Amino acid sequence: MKNTISTLFLLTFLLTNPIFAQQPRPNVTTVGEAIVYAAPNEIVMSFTVITQDESIVKAKERNTAISKKAIKYLRKKRVSSEHIQTQYMSVYRVRKNIQKPFNVSQRFEICIQDISSYEEIVDGLLENGIENVQGPIFRNTEIKKYKDEARKKAIRNAKEKAELLAGELGQTISKAYEITEQTANNSNSSQGGYGTSEVELEANMDDNTSFAPGQMKVRAKVEVRFYLN
Repeated sequence: MKNTISTLFLLTFLLTNPIFAQQPRPNVTTVGEAIVYAAPNEIVMSFTVITQDESIVKAKERNTAISKKAIKYLRKKRVSSEHIQTQYMSVYRVRKNIQKPFNVSQRFEICIQDISSYEEIVDGLLENGIENVQGPIFRNTEIKKYKDEARKKAIRNAKEKAELLAGELGQTISKAYEITEQTANNSNSSQGGYGTSEVELEANMDDNTSFAPGQMKVRAKVEVRFYLN
């Protein structure tokens, strides 16, 4: 019993004594950042067909006629049927005692894959009776590839920083033991549905047009912890 107590006392002393306690391994933490550029290759936009009439039936008929005309025009401009989507239709009474109290509103979303035709399509929709056009949202169908490229560059950037810092102290870095991807904080996002906080648009306007697709900035940011030798 006496020997057992002595052994427990010795273990407690070794574990609690600063001289014998295990010291944390020296390490260095850096943050790597990178930006790559991707040209948008499609545009998402929407438009709303709004009609009013004294008869709800007539308001609906007029709305249908304008909608069909707009869709026919889009098909003529080579916007495929799968890229034309009806988002909603609403029918309501604006208020009583006015000449045309009934309002019919129908909203469409379209995807334009030939971005050079965007301005022409918008002008054509306006000429075909559309009064409300929203957009554009610029996208790239291969955005994941660009995000992965940015991540690789961010990792290399973090490693280069760690090597520089360690080298100034006469040390070298060993293996990384923790990697954390951080979300880039961009206010001007343009890539709907692809993690917009990592993508922003950089304008590049031509003097001959008011339309500027520009370049999409794809950002990556990582925190890496390395052991030191």
